[in-house]
Amino acid sequence: MRRIKSVDAFRGYCIFAMIVWHTSYWWASPLHSWALILLRLTTEVVGAAGFLFVSGISVVLSIRRRMDKVKSNPNYSKQNFIREYYYRSFFFFFISCNL
Repeated sequence: MRRIKSVDAFRGYCIFAMIVWHTSYWWASPLHSWALILLRLTTEVVGAAGFLFVSGISVVLSIRRRMDKVKSNPNYSKQNFIREYYYRSFFFFFISCNL
């Protein structure tokens, strides 16, 4: 599987930005409130929104790769592909509801 390094790097930066955002009040000093405001303003834009954007791009790339597998493999049909994604989405939905 070929990975796109820029997508992975941006996803990692978004995760780092979310960690900084959620822990900034814990480790930041009240004496440096200007730095805290600047840090939170710069990480707010790319945190969760950027992560969701990159995750959407990853899903589209994954679906395209799977559709290529459907076309090239006679034992793997489009119905199997759709069923697999439905099972996976219901599984994650079920897990998220029980937490």
